[in-house]
Amino acid sequence: MSFYTKTTATATDLFYQYDALRRFQDAHLSDTQAVDIEQYITYQALGQAILLSQPAGQVDDMLPENLHGKGPTRAVVLIDEIDKAPRDLPNDVLNEVEKMEFTVKETGHTFRAEQRYRPILVLTSNSEKNLPDPFLRRCLFYHIPFPSAEHLKEIVQKRFQDHPDFTPQFIEAVIAHFEDIRKLTLKKKPAIAEFLAWIRVLQALEIDPNHPKPGQSEALALSYSILAKTQEDLATLKRKFL
Repeated sequence: MSFYTKTTATATDLFYQYDALRRFQDAHLSDTQAVDIEQYITYQALGQAILLSQPAGQVDDMLPENLHGKGPTRAVVLIDEIDKAPRDLPNDVLNEVEKMEFTVKETGHTFRAEQRYRPILVLTSNSEKNLPDPFLRRCLFYHIPFPSAEHLKEIVQKRFQDHPDFTPQFIEAVIAHFEDIRKLTLKKKPAIAEFLAWIRVLQALEIDPNHPKPGQSEALALSYSILAKTQEDLATLKRKFL
């Protein structure tokens, strides 16, 4: 289960979303039937994980069909790029994360994970901003190092396994050049996403960045725009390699 953090995310968004506008419209159009609030609530990643810790018969109607009958079970929840969220979000969920419970304020219902099925949270951060200390005290930290040349080779081979033109020689040549680029003093070093886009372009243009053929230097220079994200970095690459 995954929650992809936005800059507008709130603590509630981790657990559920309430469609107040649709409920208002339905209530306005309905003259006879009472409007059931539950049908306007959609449980999100962490909320679903907590619900899954309960016996299936109690919560199936609150979960997507693909999760019916799955409980009770322990779920893993990915909260991706939590540093994108407003600083208040990590502080606001301290109590909920520690107790693994949340309350739907629109209904007053509180859900708490069964102890043996407490969800496992995996949070990622690009370190764009520091997370609050009280939040970090509740976390185990692990830094994911940048892939080695061998690991990069595996990534390329798996990504482009259906492309026979990505020969081992070509892949190794591009990786060697890419590693030389990352050794430079740049404002923003290119990451894996940029590398994969760049190697795809080089393959399409049949360019060996270490030994470009006559007439390929301009195309190689243009390809550096995929890797460099500032004018200064682009100038550094051109100065070094062209």
